[in-house]
Amino acid sequence: MFFIHDCPYDSQAVEIYEEKCWSWFVSKSHFTSKPLRFGSCCIVSSPSEITVTPKELPFLDKPAEALQPFPEIHAKDVKEELELSLVEKKDGKPIWEAVIRSEDLTPSVSSKKMRIDARFVDQHREELILRVTAVDSILDSLCGPILDSEQYQSVRAERTNPEKMRKLYELVPSWNTDCKEKLYQALNDKHRHLVDELEGK
Repeated sequence: MFFIHDCPYDSQAVEIYEEKCWSWFVSKSHFTSKPLRFGSCCIVSSPSEITVTPKELPFLDKPAEALQPFPEIHAKDVKEELELSLVEKKDGKPIWEAVIRSEDLTPSVSSKKMRIDARFVDQHREELILRVTAVDSILDSLCGPILDSEQYQSVRAERTNPEKMRKLYELVPSWNTDCKEKLYQALNDKHRHLVDELEGK
């Protein structure tokens, strides 16, 4: 059994839930083709034979530390790939798509490392905002994989490095573990001494 979570969530809430259940999250892009609205309802569909519980998925107005509702997806055998799409019930149009591969369903050492990196980004928010100076270079590496053009320009428009980092951190609560891991890698590339110092605390 596994479950997909494509909506914004707090990483600590995910980890606590994951430890209690014999399941794991499959991290895929959380970007949708249009914004999700509170109260909207979506349906998970696939050309493969799957069982989805619940069949309909509401998007609720919940605090960042709480999990959004998620579907449990049961598939008898994923030999190669499993195509999934999220369809808005109101108009029947897909707003999110993902491909699950067999290797995605095997927890690995790398997934544990990603969670540690994501925790670093959350735990050292205040010091990173104050001390990171290579913000523009970090934004360049995040533009595309994590930040869209509008987000990139919005953060770059701030006058000082702390203001840019603070603006960037406004986006972090909506990021999944993979996104935070990429920010960690960018910080590690541009500010290795600072990352080493904070990890040594």
